[in-house]
Order: sequence, then structure tokens, then C-alpha cells
Amino acid sequence: MRESGMNTKPNWQRVSKRNPCPVCQKPDFCTRAGNFVHCMRVPSNRPQKDGMGWIHRLDESLAIPPMPEKKERPRRSDEELDRCFRRMADKWFDGAGEKRAELAKSLGVALRTMEALRVGWNGATWTIPEYSAKGLTLGIGTRAPDGSKKFVLGGRRGLVFQPESILAQGPMLIVEGPSDVAACLTMGLCVVGRPSNNGGAAILVDLLREYQGPLIVLGENDVKEDGRWPGKEGAEAVRAAMCRRLHRRIEIRYPLDGAKDLRNWLLQWKVDPEKSSACRKLGASFIRRLGVGTRA
Repeated sequence: MRESGMNTKPNWQRVSKRNPCPVCQKPDFCTRAGNFVHCMRVPSNRPQKDGMGWIHRLDESLAIPPMPEKKERPRRSDEELDRCFRRMADKWFDGAGEKRAELAKSLGVALRTMEALRVGWNGATWTIPEYSAKGLTLGIGTRAPDGSKKFVLGGRRGLVFQPESILAQGPMLIVEGPSDVAACLTMGLCVVGRPSNNGGAAILVDLLREYQGPLIVLGENDVKEDGRWPGKEGAEAVRAAMCRRLHRRIEIRYPLDGAKDLRNWLLQWKVDPEKSSACRKLGASFIRRLGVGTRA
């Protein structure tokens, strides 16, 4: 016979400052249901199947109650995201004013590249739209004055590019991040930016499926103290994913002269980014020195 007031199926409740997790003593992320704790920090012999935390049983005589089912939000279509984020990006672009020129100067790239990439200002950070292969705005990345980078909530990662560069047929550089895209555009090069070292392959395939020029995934010279090389690992992963679906030759190259990335290489030459003729000569020299078309 069940005792009055006993809850045999307790509900999972989030911990708080007043009632912290009894396992890790922290006030956040963990949940508790009576004598059971779902701790996100301290391991136990009952790991969750999704890899998110561990179950701790404070009273070993009781059975573990079922975890609440996670309700996944339906995936928003590219068109739905575009309706939301294009309006947002346009508003911030129109209100950027002198802040856009400030960013171009700090990065050492031409102001026209900031305009081509629709860089805006939301009052606290610079904003950079990211696109689908069809040019729909999937989301917006941000860059704070201290250099920290985030992504506007609700969006989906896409590519950074200027449509006109995709229409050309020169060697296409597939770089990491918007600042390298701006550096390429400053030097008059064809370029598209992936959102991370190993991201964006699926959209790149759709964008470049009909592209006739050489495709070069540009890695970064960012070897870590522990021996890891994210720039190489990411470049190889993106190249492999693209080759599987495009069935064509795609090469990997790295910035020259010991530069970490392409923007760093551009800065080494101390060329005025607003002098387009000199920058284009530098870009042509870079492509020539890469040896595009030779064995990678």
C-alpha cells in the first residue's frame, strides 16, 4: 500500500542557486528528481545515451525515473530563414556608417570588400551575413571590437561570399572565415568562405557544382603546442567531402611565407588595400606561387 503523499514518479527539476546540484554543487545545467540527479559534470556508471551528463542515484534502493523526452524544433527552411535574417542584415548594413570603415582599417582590407560582403553594425558588434548556395540569408555572424566572434541565435551556418566572384572562372579559393574572404577580394581573387575549419562542405558542393575553374581549399598554418593542426585537418575534411560528391580534382594549399592565414600574408606586404592595381598584382603573384594545377 502506497503511503499518502509519496511521489513514485517524481518530475525532473532544474537546480538553482537556492537548491544546487547535490553531486557537483553547481547552480546550473543539472536536474534533480527526488533522490536522482542528472549531473552534467560528474561522471557515474550511468552515462546518458546522448552523451549529455550522468545519472546519480542518491538512494540505491529506488528505480531511476524516466528522463523527459526532448522536443526537437522543426527545421526551418532556407526561405524562412531568409525572410527573417535578410531584413535584419539589411537594417544593420544601412546603419553601419563609419563603423564599416573602422573594421576595414583594423583588418587591413579594402573598404569595398566590407560593402561587398554586406558587413553591418548592430550597435555593439559588426555583422556578417552567411548564405545558402542560392544566396539566401541563413544567419548572421558577429565580430566584437575585441575580436570575439559569435552567431545570432536562430540562424543556420552558411557561406560568406560575393555573388560576382562565383560567376568568374579563375582559381576559386575556399578559405576559412570572412576576414580571409575580404583579403581575397582586396587582391581581386575568386573566393568563398566556409564558416569553420571543417564546415560548409554540403553548401560548397551545391554552390560550386557547375564551377569550371580550379578549386583550392586553403588551410591555415595554425599548428598547436600539442601537435594538433586544425587548419590542415579541416581543409582535408572539406576537400574529401567535396570530392566524394563533385567527382573532380580539388587541391589543398596553405598560406605562403609562414603566414597563419591569407589576411596575415596580405598584411606582411604592407600594400595599401585601397590601391586596387597593386593589390591585384599581389593576388596574381599569390596564385602563381601556389602552383595551382600541380600535385597538391
